Amino acid sequence: MPAGILRGYRDVPGSIPGVGTIFNDAQICPSSVVAYHAALSRLRLGFEFRLGRFCVFTMNLTAIVAKDNSKEFQDFLSLYRIAFPPEEQIPDELFWYSIHMEGAKVTTYYAEEILGKKFYAGFSFVIETEQFLFLYFLAVNPEIRSKGIGSEIIQNHLMKQYPGKTIVLNVESPDELAEDNHSRLRRIAFYERLGFVQMNCSFTDGCVMFSVLSTSSELDLNAYVEFLRKLCGCDELPDEIDIHMPSSQL
Repeated sequence: MPAGILRGYRDVPGSIPGVGTIFNDAQICPSSVVAYHAALSRLRLGFEFRLGRFCVFTMNLTAIVAKDNSKEFQDFLSLYRIAFPPEEQIPDELFWYSIHMEGAKVTTYYAEEILGKKFYAGFSFVIETEQFLFLYFLAVNPEIRSKGIGSEIIQNHLMKQYPGKTIVLNVESPDELAEDNHSRLRRIAFYERLGFVQMNCSFTDGCVMFSVLSTSSELDLNAYVEFLRKLCGCDELPDEIDIHMPSSQL
């Protein structure tokens, strides 16, 4: 089985293309600017100046479960293939297997501009078990960056949809020799700000080390390892996946 099958979430800065009311500079008059700024105090908004256009979008996302063959599922597939390069995508057979695992759910998120038009914001792919919620993939539309949409999905959707449920995910471990080590550190800091803690557990998938992050320090690591085995669709974890955790917990 190819390496990379348990890589889970990679931080993909994302956005919503043109989400929000778009004003051409020549069309803004003083009175509309006053009314416009008054509206900002009543809405949770994101901003972007892109290609000479001022874009405003609400941060209140609409979540829609993506069913097979639906438009939402096609949106999910499209962004998945854009956000994750081929070497970071899981093999097709495992992809479709995990999509149909018990507890698996793909949700697409849409932001609404002031005039009511909806724009595709991103998706989450989770697998719920009795013990925890595994965040397998999370991606945000890459045309608008650093607008807090990832935080919005985790805090105001997943955490509220699964209240009290421990959320678990895998991130690439810091490595001073890795070209993207700064991104790895920033990614972990992002999750820690959302309440995740680093577990005393990691694994090597191929030649890359991954750390396990959880919203609860009481995560049953044995149950998590058992889940990873099921996720691989194998009786035992593949040889290229090596789990590292205290012997007292094995």
